[in-house]
Amino acid sequence: MHRAAAGHQEHVPDAVPGQALHDIIGKLDHGLPSTDAATLFSEDLEFVLDRTRHLWPAMAGESLFLTGGTGFFGRWLTETFDYANRRLSLRARRLTLSRRGLPRPDYWQGDVRSFPFPPGRFRFLIHAALDAADLTTSTEGTRHVARFTAQAGVDRWLFTSSGAAFHPDTPLGAAKVEAERAARTAVIARCYSFIGPYLPLDRTFAAGNFLLDKLARRPIRVQGDGSAVRSYLYAAELAVHLWTLLFTGIPGEVYEVGSRDPVSIAQLAALFDHPVEFLHRPVPQSVYLPRRGLLAEIPLADALARTERWYRARLAIETP
Repeated sequence: MHRAAAGHQEHVPDAVPGQALHDIIGKLDHGLPSTDAATLFSEDLEFVLDRTRHLWPAMAGESLFLTGGTGFFGRWLTETFDYANRRLSLRARRLTLSRRGLPRPDYWQGDVRSFPFPPGRFRFLIHAALDAADLTTSTEGTRHVARFTAQAGVDRWLFTSSGAAFHPDTPLGAAKVEAERAARTAVIARCYSFIGPYLPLDRTFAAGNFLLDKLARRPIRVQGDGSAVRSYLYAAELAVHLWTLLFTGIPGEVYEVGSRDPVSIAQLAALFDHPVEFLHRPVPQSVYLPRRGLLAEIPLADALARTERWYRARLAIETP
């Protein structure tokens, strides 16, 4: 493991051209969904299925509507749903909302705030359209989805909220609280920090930013002194908990989904086994942890290694 303070010169392998890597990341994060072939590792798909197998009979012959299906949460939900559907011969139907017109029958075009309601009945629904940068999407989108649940005869639905709702004095927290009010008939999952395939690497997620630095063969850059505290759960475990809540959670109840194991940003950076620079820029000193966190089955170091291995495979980047 190597760590370098800001300004200290330590050898880093020749960098990948920054714009070229950025373009590849953009295609991966924002491009069209893949074809019918799953892209998650089979070990992760099996991990989720093994822990949710007893729940899936309720989905047999039924329909699921999914918002946010092309995002980080949504791609895990889509691929684990499709995998269970094939493996268990559920003959279930999935329809995923997408802002882009996709030439596939399992996608429905529209904005989460105003999409035209698709015909037919949907027994299950997951509202996972999260965009922290657009607070109106959180509230207006959830209200629109709630209206759709009434028309579509939805029996059970899950809303993936955020731990930010515990801080209603912030704009993001206030928006999440308002969205949860609109989803009062749903099972509510307040989600924290996660790591895994499909995590955006070029947005405001420390773990994703650090991995992008490593893939680009440049030092990991920590904006502050690394003392902020988070906890991370691998995305396969996230998927297990979300499916469990959809099928068994109590409507109107709020459940926390996140690891109970705290880790500082400095500790997180060190786990990447790559040179680190601390920029010591002024950043809020914060602790962002679930009040009643979950025991992680997959250690954080393993979760990071799996995520890096997946991205190297998808981006055709060799391990140094």
